[in-house]
Amino acid sequence: MVQGSASPKLSARLARALGCPLIKPERKRFPDGELYLRFTGEVSGEHAVIVQSTPEPQNDNLMELYFLARTARDLGASEVTLVVPYLAYARQDKRFKPGETISLDCVASMISSSGADSIVVVDIHEPESIGRFGIRARNLTAMPLLGYHIAKLRLRSPVVIGGDQGSEERARLVAGAFGGDYDYLEKKRITPKRVVMRPKRMDVKGRDVVIVDDMI
Repeated sequence: MVQGSASPKLSARLARALGCPLIKPERKRFPDGELYLRFTGEVSGEHAVIVQSTPEPQNDNLMELYFLARTARDLGASEVTLVVPYLAYARQDKRFKPGETISLDCVASMISSSGADSIVVVDIHEPESIGRFGIRARNLTAMPLLGYHIAKLRLRSPVVIGGDQGSEERARLVAGAFGGDYDYLEKKRITPKRVVMRPKRMDVKGRDVVIVDDMI
């Protein structure tokens, strides 16, 4: 198990659960701010599992992920698996306006060229986009687990609402964990920062509402 700086607790817990060594690479910055990495354990001939989420600062965490994967491959790892709970730049999975960058495709290409054999993500923005990676890719979902947690909160006739139509399936998975109702909000994006919500017809009077989405 190789620990990324963005996921120290998760990598440690996974290493304990699997009973495997945990490598904590040495990290420092050059005078100009560039990242220096050095593996402090052996990965030659081993299956290296690199755990590195990519939240803010996204660019720094993505570059570290790439460096870790590339270095593990260069050092002779027999297989390299990336565990990336949050994948940055996944929200832009299509071109909404002419000339826009499809950032997900750029990141997928970058990861596919890193030397990694497979990647595991959690609740990627658009589940069908998981097929865009040039390596084995798996998208896990935490929605049923959230549903089991919500069931313990003793809410009043809860209804689970997806943030938009794309989140309807997530709402279904959460509600299904405790047999609740679900729906979604109709949304129209005007600009990258301005969204108009047009609620779908739903009966929420007197009920506790749980809103689920994949990112804030």
